[in-house]
Amino acid sequence: MSNQLTDLRWLFVRFGAGAGGKMLLALLQASPQMAKWNITGQDYETWFKKCYPGIFEEWLHFEPKDPYDLKHVVSGRYPRGEDLTHNEFFVGLKQKCNPKLWQDAANDLILGVIWTKKNIPSFFTNRKIVDIVVDEDSKDIFLRLHLKKRFVFQQKENSLQVIFQEHRPYYQIPGFYNDHIQSFNNYDDFFSKHIQPLKKEMDMTCQETKVIVRFSDLISKNFVKSKFDLILQELDLAVPDMDLVERCHHHWLLASGL
Repeated sequence: MSNQLTDLRWLFVRFGAGAGGKMLLALLQASPQMAKWNITGQDYETWFKKCYPGIFEEWLHFEPKDPYDLKHVVSGRYPRGEDLTHNEFFVGLKQKCNPKLWQDAANDLILGVIWTKKNIPSFFTNRKIVDIVVDEDSKDIFLRLHLKKRFVFQQKENSLQVIFQEHRPYYQIPGFYNDHIQSFNNYDDFFSKHIQPLKKEMDMTCQETKVIVRFSDLISKNFVKSKFDLILQELDLAVPDMDLVERCHHHWLLASGL
């Protein structure tokens, strides 16, 4: 059993929310060196396709989810947990996370993490980072997918009411609360407060970034054939069944309407 932070190997996929990071991490988990988020007992392809059903607006409910409950120690989206010491983080992993994390680490598997903010705390000591960059060619598609997936708009008599899908009550962490429904003066008011800041998430690369994936490549039908093997090489990951990966990627494209 692993007994120190340096025993844990992490692979971060960092991206602006809505840029396909969960999907990319799920594809990378087809490699035998990656720990699997699929704990359903189903084969990989069945699990993947169930994560991305035909109703795009419901993806937040079905998408691949971290089986370790890492969110109870540190958030990949909000500042919660960033100020932990290395020891506090280690204790949190032991006390609050699913034992599967330690089982996977003991089996020398790489632990995947989705991350939708710039800063990655130093207590993730042994890590590699894949950054998805929303380039100019894919910016409009990214914004469209982001809006469609994460928000429901309801025009009221004197205001615009917005339902934040990711803040629905059953997604909340005990002890923390984000408003599920918010009101704005109009669409311009909403965009200025919640969409303009997205520009900071479109490119979060840094010197530590191991691999850069352009979102325009990720949404291309030729992504697996033209780019995926290169990503695997950069990350020193064994090549999985590429036909399987391509079928899953094509399913994601079709289900998202791309």
